[in-house]
Amino acid sequence: MPVEGFWGAGRFTSLAERVAPAGSSTCTTRLLAFWLSVALLPAIAIVAFGSARAVFSIGKVAVAARPDESDQRAVWLDYARWLVAALTFQLAADIVGTSFAPTWDELGRLAVVAVMRTFLSYFLDREMEHAARLRATTEGRTT
Repeated sequence: MPVEGFWGAGRFTSLAERVAPAGSSTCTTRLLAFWLSVALLPAIAIVAFGSARAVFSIGKVAVAARPDESDQRAVWLDYARWLVAALTFQLAADIVGTSFAPTWDELGRLAVVAVMRTFLSYFLDREMEHAARLRATTEGRTT
């Protein structure tokens, strides 16, 4: 597919045209479309890779002879880390998109993504601390 065909149509260019300042050149619009794709495409890829990895890990835990709660928790924590990484890229793309000509709708979406990422990170950190305490307790009992 030629580059012109990719950047000349589609989600990123239409988004770039919508958020680019009035009277912007085509070059500015395409540069913004490129930046948005650099920020959004990794988020999509990270979610896809993390989801595939989680499905594979869930399958391994399901067929294990004795699935352990810590194994299930490890799968969840690993998947949550991938989601936090994807939300970070999503947040970066939204910040870039709203920095050119923000509307209240875009600022609201940016705030929602930022809050989601913050809460997910907070609870993921708490869950990781809890898992570490459980592991330490379990190791203390077995020794």
